[in-house]
Amino acid sequence: RWAFAGAAALRLVARGTEASLRGAVGEPTPALLFVGSAQCDWDDPTCAHGKTLPEEMYVHAVEVYANGSMVGRPSLRTDVGGVPAWLTAAPAGGGWCLFVSRLDRSDVLGLGVGAGGKLLLPGSAALAGGELPVFTAVADGAGGGDVLVGANYGTQSGPDNGASVAVFQVGPECGLRLQADVRHRGGSGRVPG
Repeated sequence: RWAFAGAAALRLVARGTEASLRGAVGEPTPALLFVGSAQCDWDDPTCAHGKTLPEEMYVHAVEVYANGSMVGRPSLRTDVGGVPAWLTAAPAGGGWCLFVSRLDRSDVLGLGVGAGGKLLLPGSAALAGGELPVFTAVADGAGGGDVLVGANYGTQSGPDNGASVAVFQVGPECGLRLQADVRHRGGSGRVPG
């Protein structure tokens, strides 16, 4: 039903992050957009800071049409077992992967995207190489393989605050293997939750 050809796109929204699988140019099919529920903002007075609520662990799906209309796909709502702060969609191995940065677990979860947009659980998680993973992007690696590059905010405690940049090898079935991480100081440590 969806055309999974073309580029993956990312857009940051106020209460979560989204990654889309776009249809080919000129295709009448909708884009399938995955949205991470994330957590509330620091300045939100209704936020339960320091506590992960069950509804904050879901990736949601929305069809987006060329005319701008949207249709929620509640049947594709998926519990990813942690707070999905950032999502990256990328083609891999003839299919699609969705990489989910989980704030509260300090890891990145690789999930295959199955028929009809269903996320294939349990997926494969790799430690983020630091604390509070907040960004990932796919790049061409040496030797022609894809790598996932990630950034971790870190916390404000200790001499090594967990802020880092990490590189993951993307393997079969969207599996991830941490290849390297470089620590740095200066992360804000201010992540909602």
